Amino acid sequence: GTDHDADKVLATASPSQRTGGRQVTAATLFSWPTPISPHIAARGSGLVGDDVVAELSAELANSFADWTLVESAGGVLSPGPGQDRLATQADLYAPLDLPVIMVGDANLGGISTTLAALESLGRRSYKVDAVVMAEKGLENADAVEEIMGKAVYRLGALPPNGPLDSWHEAAEPTLLALTRDLEAKARR
Repeated sequence: GTDHDADKVLATASPSQRTGGRQVTAATLFSWPTPISPHIAARGSGLVGDDVVAELSAELANSFADWTLVESAGGVLSPGPGQDRLATQADLYAPLDLPVIMVGDANLGGISTTLAALESLGRRSYKVDAVVMAEKGLENADAVEEIMGKAVYRLGALPPNGPLDSWHEAAEPTLLALTRDLEAKARR
């Protein structure tokens, strides 16, 4: 498709005061026109296998000095786009040894989905540095926070369409707190 998350990341990260003066680069490594599981979407695309995804992700992770954000398609246990064998997203990206910012699910059923994803990552020795959740009135963040025993960073729900200026303004204190906390963890 033409509506790439990389474009949304750049729009969300601009202007530079939101990124503390850091340069933000975003890349969409793979995109398919149909929103469907990656292993099905990749059929016939010429993608050789999960090793291609891992190699490209590793190159991306090694090419930036500040932070690297890798967003997978689907959840942590969704299959990767490889055609030679099925592997979960969590297993596919494990060799990168990157810390995780888990974006929790604010929808109905999202408490279980978020906790299951966190447990799956923990069993694979991922280091989850933060959990971020949008608020949709279901109190999912409260439940996840209480069960996990760790703070959840709360953001307002993104508007479905249109400019993000008012959302940025409301989210800025939370995003700045998240950034400060992540930088403090990185220094330890």
